[in-house]
Amino acid sequence: SVIINMNAENQVSKTSINTRKHLDFDQFKEEEQNNHSLKKYLDLNRFSIAIQHKIAGNHLISKEISKKIDTQNLNAKQRFLLQMNTQTLKKFIKIKDLLRKNGIGLSAFR
Repeated sequence: SVIINMNAENQVSKTSINTRKHLDFDQFKEEEQNNHSLKKYLDLNRFSIAIQHKIAGNHLISKEISKKIDTQNLNAKQRFLLQMNTQTLKKFIKIKDLLRKNGIGLSAFR
């Protein structure tokens, strides 16, 4: 059996995006040009980081990261979320959290 402690203080998801260190995906620029799987993997990670920066109000950083994403590597939900304005995105997250508390799990990655 597995016990998951959702109240742990050192969770990455509870650390501000402004204080996290992220891998510099640009170091893989050459490799991702010849490896579609790597490009898709990096774009999914870029998407995640761009959304987090958008939510935190770091619009310039979010836009810079988003420019490097080939949106064909994202699903329709992810493309929709990436284009959404910050205020609406935050409302969607509140709705998602409310649904999760009621046993309905939603994810941009499914």
